Amino acid sequence: MAAPVLGAIRNRSSTMTLLRLVLIVAIAAGAVLAGASPAGVARGQLPTLHISGVQVFLNGQPVAELAAGTRGKRYTVEIIGVGFDASAKVFVNGSKVPVLTSAQNHMTARLKGVVLVAGQITLQVVNPDGETSNAVTLDVASDPSVLSISSVSPVTGMVGTQVTVTGVGFTPTGNMIQMVGIVLTTLRGVTGPVASPDGKTLTFHIPSALCPPCAFSTPPCLAPCFVVSPGTYRLSVTNSNGVSNSVLFLVSAVSISSVSPDNGPIGTQITLAGVGFTPDGNVVEFDKASDPNTGGFITPLQSADGKTLTFNVPDSLLPPCFLNGCKIPNTPLTPGSYQITVLNGNGLSNRVSFLVDSPGGPIGVWGTTGEKVTVTDTQVIVEGLCFSGLIQQTLVPDAMGNFNLSGTFTPLVGPSAVPRPAQFLGSISGATMTLNITTGSQTLGPVTLTFGNDVPIFHPCV
Repeated sequence: MAAPVLGAIRNRSSTMTLLRLVLIVAIAAGAVLAGASPAGVARGQLPTLHISGVQVFLNGQPVAELAAGTRGKRYTVEIIGVGFDASAKVFVNGSKVPVLTSAQNHMTARLKGVVLVAGQITLQVVNPDGETSNAVTLDVASDPSVLSISSVSPVTGMVGTQVTVTGVGFTPTGNMIQMVGIVLTTLRGVTGPVASPDGKTLTFHIPSALCPPCAFSTPPCLAPCFVVSPGTYRLSVTNSNGVSNSVLFLVSAVSISSVSPDNGPIGTQITLAGVGFTPDGNVVEFDKASDPNTGGFITPLQSADGKTLTFNVPDSLLPPCFLNGCKIPNTPLTPGSYQITVLNGNGLSNRVSFLVDSPGGPIGVWGTTGEKVTVTDTQVIVEGLCFSGLIQQTLVPDAMGNFNLSGTFTPLVGPSAVPRPAQFLGSISGATMTLNITTGSQTLGPVTLTFGNDVPIFHPCV
């Protein structure tokens, strides 16, 4: 199953991350289904009539939620479950809606006559003998100018990961973070309440369990909660302004804690440490930090202990469709900053940074005792014991090896570190860099640094 997934997740469009998370379900679904029966119901005790999931369609296209103000008849729903009679009826908020098709495990219905107001509606199936299914909740999103999510960062993480949601319409208090399972949409619940002092951001940690909203009322209800298992969830915000749109978030069981070393040329042996690596089939992906559309995979790796992956930085990356047998050429790995992730049967890991050095410079790390210069494909970072510097462009010396770049210089003395304009002048000769920093009437240097000398820098002056 892994091959089709890997061939699909590398859709390099503006929705790449979302598509990747949806398709991760193909390899993470087993983990979700194994540990997450509907709240309060054991797997072997499901009733004979039961809804396990609902997919909403707007004008024939799948959507994550309904939209307030849209005419109900434009929506159809596909209902998956067990025990549906051929003559079963569908009720939304207690009112019957037209059934289009009906089979034992699958029904479709049109939401004709349903008035869509921001909040939630409930859907049930009723058989001719009066047997009634569980009630499934569908979200009706508010006007996006009133309440909406624009981004979530990061988009994947383990239970306990700190997540920041950005958007509009968050209230000072009482924001509930709702998570709904993709595989089983009946697996839903909230965390909260979460405060938002600025009305634009919410910060919370992925919980170990999700509970119904009434669990946070006074007095709380006794409805059961469910454990958050690895898998993809739709994440939305509910508050007095209504219900926001939803964004995808992958709760993963794989995580990278460190990469060692964190820079080096092609051929460097690096070790990823973390948790959740599988005995085989660990796919390591490199994405160019400056252009996430550029990147690829390395050959799937084994991990005997489940905690480490060791490999050499390759000279080229496999295309996304390689495991499906395509003949697209590999992508050369060029010097610069990359984000590394691991994909396996436990999900998609967080990202860690790695700098691919160019042979002999200039991209890479230059160092001497007390000073270090890190040159990437997009910027130059200068570090000293009592200062830092930043140049918002890469370093390209002229034909004589000289450079003269504008940037900022920040003294790290005392509590108030204020950047000031500075010029960074120097030269590169082989593996040696000579650097002078001029800010105002002060000049620091010359400092001589050696390529590949990744010295640790401490800041005793702060």
